[in-house]
Amino acid sequence: MMQLRPYQAQAKDAVLSEWNKGYRKTLLVLPTGTGKTVVFSKVVENQVSRGGRALILAHRGELLTQAADKLRAACGMECALEKAYTQQGYANKLQPCTLEGNVVRISDIIAYVGKDRQDATNIQMVHHTAFPTTSVIGTINSEIINNLVVNIIENSYGQPYIMLDEAHFKAVQSAKRENYDTIYAKEPGRVILKRVVEPMMQRFAMRT
Repeated sequence: MMQLRPYQAQAKDAVLSEWNKGYRKTLLVLPTGTGKTVVFSKVVENQVSRGGRALILAHRGELLTQAADKLRAACGMECALEKAYTQQGYANKLQPCTLEGNVVRISDIIAYVGKDRQDATNIQMVHHTAFPTTSVIGTINSEIINNLVVNIIENSYGQPYIMLDEAHFKAVQSAKRENYDTIYAKEPGRVILKRVVEPMMQRFAMRT
């Protein structure tokens, strides 16, 4: 079972306090990486222990799987899992149905593909030479953000869709694969995450 950090316990108690006051529409905001999923897992545990039920909704199947894993790890709870698809890899074929949804999806990719490389290099998880030195989208975070945003605007302005040209799209796909192979799938990355990143995020959350 996971024990909540002080700021996580404070967040959980704040949610329950609002509910006890009769405020049912409660928003919890925490910085990235500080354990929002763990917090709401403990909120769910509290409700279930009192005979209640909980419904967790997410716009992506992998987020539901992550939530189920956290419920199991944090609280020892099993849950039923319903997703809009069950075929392996089918999520890659799904697209949001609105322009706003597409903007959110591509913005998320743009925000992280270069930032994860920058962060991994800064904490010495990988050396900067682990990534290609040339790419149509750039090699550092600021270049990647600028080049992708400009390309989207050039290809999408005034159109009923959001689009990258083929060269930039393939470069993004390649960069995501490289990030997975070089950062996310490596055991040293998980070790550094627990030793460096998690304490850093905890100190940040406690200051705010």
